[in-house]
Amino acid sequence: MIREATYEQIMQQRFKRSSTILYFYTPLCGTCKLARQMLEVVLATLDDPERQEQEVLACNLNQMPSVAKEWEITSVPCLTFLHDGKIVEKLYSFQSVDNIYHKILNFNQNTQKSSG
Repeated sequence: MIREATYEQIMQQRFKRSSTILYFYTPLCGTCKLARQMLEVVLATLDDPERQEQEVLACNLNQMPSVAKEWEITSVPCLTFLHDGKIVEKLYSFQSVDNIYHKILNFNQNTQKSSG
């Protein structure tokens, strides 16, 4: 599920002891719209009744330019992977549904190993 986040929710991610995926975009970006559709397909594929639903927080950088500067987001769309409040990877080139699927799957597996 992709959920729009407020500035406060985005900033709170820096202090959470968990794994989070953030999707940075701007509303008029055509590539961002395509990337979001690809991300929605991936999330639907990852949906498993046995596990907690994968959530991605979406951030409109037009409304939060300070976030782009502070988090060093250089272009959109950008998928940012955080673990324990630290950015572990930024994905600017989504390439394909398969690529995004494997990035999220690997992130989830790696963060489960380090948490467990």
